[in-house]
Amino acid sequence: MPIDLDTKRQEIEATALATPGVVGVSIGLSKQGQPIIKILVDRPLNTLSLPSLLIAPDIELQYIGDINAQ
Repeated sequence: MPIDLDTKRQEIEATALATPGVVGVSIGLSKQGQPIIKILVDRPLNTLSLPSLLIAPDIELQYIGDINAQ
């Protein structure tokens, strides 16, 4: 994993988690197998309003649904 991707994740994490609907931030693989930042959301993507900081080619949104503590 490129260090600059992890640094970028750390830089955007607070903004991402303060955004309604965002429940997590991680580093994963894109559909093409490239390292990417994943913004995990609990609501449909078309209902989100994201800050421009979270819109980039190396950031991908992933709908994971509701998270419930057990």
